Amino acid sequence: GNPPDVAEISGNNTFSVAATGGLQDLSSYVTGSFKASINPADLAIGTINGKLLAFPWTDSPNGLWYNKDLMKKAGLDPNKPPTTINELMSDLAAIHSAEPDVIPFGIDTTNRTFGLAVNWPWMLTYGAKPFSGTTANADTSAMKAYLSWMRELAQKGYILTGKKIGEFRPLAAQNKVAFIWDQNVLQGVIQSVNHMTDQQFYATWGVAPQPKGPAGTSNVVELGHQLVMFKDSAAKQADWELIKYLATSPDAVADYTFKYESSLPPLAHATGKVADLLNTPVNQAFVKDLLPTSIIPPYGSPFGEAYSPIMAGVQEGITGRTPIAQLAESIQSKPKSALGG
Repeated sequence: GNPPDVAEISGNNTFSVAATGGLQDLSSYVTGSFKASINPADLAIGTINGKLLAFPWTDSPNGLWYNKDLMKKAGLDPNKPPTTINELMSDLAAIHSAEPDVIPFGIDTTNRTFGLAVNWPWMLTYGAKPFSGTTANADTSAMKAYLSWMRELAQKGYILTGKKIGEFRPLAAQNKVAFIWDQNVLQGVIQSVNHMTDQQFYATWGVAPQPKGPAGTSNVVELGHQLVMFKDSAAKQADWELIKYLATSPDAVADYTFKYESSLPPLAHATGKVADLLNTPVNQAFVKDLLPTSIIPPYGSPFGEAYSPIMAGVQEGITGRTPIAQLAESIQSKPKSALGG
C-alpha cells in the first residue's frame, strides 16, 4: 500500500503489476515530436490494453553471439554464423569435436518466466506455441519437434542444463563458450572480466539473428527494462521528468545505458554522442538485424501461471527419458490445469 513514485520493471512483471491497476497511464506525456523520437516497437512493449503503462528505458534483446576464435579453431568461417538450425547443429558438432572443453551453446533453460521468454523464439521457429491466451497448445507436432531438438542438444553434449544465463557469461569471457543466446549486456560482462579493449572484443565476438527452423522465422525477445509511474504519486510531473531524463537524455544514455547496462536507448533517431556510441559492430547488428525481429511473448497472468509447468517439461525433455510424445501430452495437461481450462 506504499508504492514508490517511479520503478524499474521488466518482462512479465510489467504485465503483472499493470494488472493491479496501480500504474499511471503515460500516454498524455508521450505525444507529438517527443513520441516520434521514440522507437515505436519500444512503446508497443509498454502499451497494455491501449494504455502506455511502461516507458522504455534500456533495450536488451537476445541474439546469437559467436566466438570467432573458437570458430576458427573448429575449421569454421568466423564471418559466417549459422543462419538455420541445421547449420547451427553442424557448427556445434565441429566445436564439440575440436574443442571438447568448450561449451558449444549457452542457453538458459531455467524454470522461471525469464527461461520461458528466452526459449519462446526457439519454440516459435519450430512453429510451437505451448499456450495462447488461456488455452494450452503444447501437444502438437511442432512442440514435439522443439523438445526433440532440445533433447538432442543435451544428449550430444552441446548444452549445459539448469544454468542461468549469467552463469555462462564469465565462462564466455574465458573463451569457454562458442555460441551463446544472450542479451547485449554480454559485452559488458566479458570486458569487465577479461579487460578486453573494444577492438579486441569486436575482433573476437559477433552477434547474429536467431537461426531459422522449420517455421522459417527468426525472432528475438526484447528483455530490457521499462520505467513505470504509480497512480498514487503526488508528484507526477516530477516523476515524468525523471523518467524522460533517464531514458532519453544524452547524458543519462551515455553515462548509464551504454556505460553500465551495455544496452541500447529507445531512441528512433540518435544524434551526437549517442549516435557515436551506437556506431559499433555489435550495436549496429542489434539495431539493424535483431531489434526489427523483436516479438513480445504472451505476457500477462496466463504467462505467470503457465511458465513453470512448461519449463519443467522442457527440463524433463532435456535431462529425462520420458518419450517425447508422452512429454508433450504432459506439458499440455499441466498448463491447461494452471490456466483454468
